[in-house]
Amino acid sequence: MKIESVKCPVRCIYRVQKCGHECRLNCHVDDDPDHDRYICEKPCANAKRGCTADLELDRGDHQCPKKCHETCADCTVEVVKKRSTCQHSKRVQCNEDVDETPCRKNCARTLPCNHPCKKKCHEQCGDCKQKVIKTIPDCNHMVSLLCMTPATRSTCRKKCERKLPCNHTCTQPCAELCATDKCPEIIPKKFQSPCGHEVMIPCHVYSSMNNSDEWKMGLLQYCVEACGALLACGHECAGTCAR
Repeated sequence: MKIESVKCPVRCIYRVQKCGHECRLNCHVDDDPDHDRYICEKPCANAKRGCTADLELDRGDHQCPKKCHETCADCTVEVVKKRSTCQHSKRVQCNEDVDETPCRKNCARTLPCNHPCKKKCHEQCGDCKQKVIKTIPDCNHMVSLLCMTPATRSTCRKKCERKLPCNHTCTQPCAELCATDKCPEIIPKKFQSPCGHEVMIPCHVYSSMNNSDEWKMGLLQYCVEACGALLACGHECAGTCAR
């Protein structure tokens, strides 16, 4: 018998570089000595593909159940992962990146105004839309506004309380500018209208009082008495002197 035909019965004790397991074949120094074609039948020693669980000994369901030479399946075990973009956590598959999906929990951030953000965590906070009571600096009235809205006189819903130059109180809405030359306050004094009736006039008309015929004729529009003048048909006018 030729020595070349004798197969060595000694067990190969080298560890396969690509998996770390001990080779189970008999000596094969002349046939695939680097174990490039070796198929390891031992149980896989790795966790499933993409596993992010930091487990050394008992991996449980994270452990790959296949043979060493087989391709590991994805690690689909559900785990709770903390996001790196916020303080929230989510239950996902072990091989999934929790930050790949937007966080849909309520935002936990505080706005510069110290109110909590009311949006979802993945959304931009933006301006605060919480209703608050503010004092308008220009008139000292209180108004209910969105926190983001400046409290200006144009937002005031109350009546104006300013004193006009005539010393009467402005009766316009506070949001409007005072009509200093149009005070509607009725003067407690009667004036003779060209129609012969006595009339009471608003403050702004009184302040422009003069002896001109134009001013006197203007008093007619404030007369509320019955006209009484005879019409062309012979009937009395049923309107007031002002109309």
